[in-house]
Amino acid sequence: SMPSPMAGARCNLVTELCRESLYDFMWYWRQVELPDVQLFAEDMCMGLRHIHQFSVLHRDMKPGNCLLQHVPGKRVVLKICDFGNSVFLMHVGTKRFPQSEKLTPSMTTYCYSSPEVRRQQPYGFPLDMWSTGIIIWELLQDGTRSPAIDFEYRKEPYETLKPAFEKFCKRLAEW
Repeated sequence: SMPSPMAGARCNLVTELCRESLYDFMWYWRQVELPDVQLFAEDMCMGLRHIHQFSVLHRDMKPGNCLLQHVPGKRVVLKICDFGNSVFLMHVGTKRFPQSEKLTPSMTTYCYSSPEVRRQQPYGFPLDMWSTGIIIWELLQDGTRSPAIDFEYRKEPYETLKPAFEKFCKRLAEW
């Protein structure tokens, strides 16, 4: 494989001050209103589209890595953070491949990891979309759920998900 022109490069991101994560918001409010879910989903998808255009794969999408910027008189804006597990994808023809070793479940937050990661199969942008689908699904639950639901305690959560949720995640991955 060819070394990346960015190999060994360090990148620091500076953002606006955000005092709350989506995890905190979900934990405090328990039930998130549909208009907020739609705005958060849009912000996550737009943020992922942006970084994917630059061949960056986040690899650890979860509510704790989504910050909320509250600006008085304006809507709350979700911003993706914590790019510590991110990788650049290299282009080989029309396909893109991670420039690092295989991603293992221990490198991601288990309850948000995709089937490919758990099976140690090749992965790409759909990995981020799977995790985003789980976040959106959590946001759509009623006030009885807690963040990360009980996925952490199930061995293979993606095989036990309802068909409707699987279809939803697949549609997100195709986006």
